[in-house]
Amino acid sequence: MDLYCNNNFTGEKEKNLSWVDIFEEVPIKVTNSALVIAFMTEEGNSPVAQCDYDRLQLSTNQFMESNMEYLMDCMEDLTMEQHKFHYYYRSLSRQQSQQQAWLQKRR
Repeated sequence: MDLYCNNNFTGEKEKNLSWVDIFEEVPIKVTNSALVIAFMTEEGNSPVAQCDYDRLQLSTNQFMESNMEYLMDCMEDLTMEQHKFHYYYRSLSRQQSQQQAWLQKRR
């Protein structure tokens, strides 16, 4: 970072640098939400001992696969509507600021 901040990082002088010199390991703690814990303890009162990867196979359940496809389509539609709303809100605020400027000029 010192080389980069001083604009001395050309790549030719630094050939003896390795990834250990550049990257730093950051510890991460992963926690589950209450829904994930409830899903994992779905079978009885004891937590699931091993992962049930068959539940993740979309090809085993056509109903779930089609629902996931519909859900993805709906999420794309929602994203497009959000973009439209933000564009409308920006244009509205721009129009209001122009109206206020015109009123100030008129006064």
